[in-house]
Amino acid sequence: MKTNNLSHLVDEIKSMEEYAKSKNEIEYTSGQVAEFMGVSVRTIAKLFDDKHLKGYRRPGSGHRRIPTKHLLDFINKNGFEHAFKSYQNHLIRKGYIPQNSPKN
Repeated sequence: MKTNNLSHLVDEIKSMEEYAKSKNEIEYTSGQVAEFMGVSVRTIAKLFDDKHLKGYRRPGSGHRRIPTKHLLDFINKNGFEHAFKSYQNHLIRKGYIPQNSPKN
């Protein structure tokens, strides 16, 4: 069952969100989210504009920003396991989590 497979990922996602928050990386650009999801920036813009992916527009520039919480909620809700792995790799590259232990 898909829910059982993703339930393990939900715990890891929550742990990873805490790492991101502790490093003040709490929001992402449309381009960053597109990279995590493996889709185009235009797809992310459409998901955002159609209110499937929550976030806000920066005052003045109108650029989209997606908070970590909303990104991870979207990944979990829609079963984008590849996006979870991409996000995990991003946190490892940034040095927010150790290479072999996303919970430490």
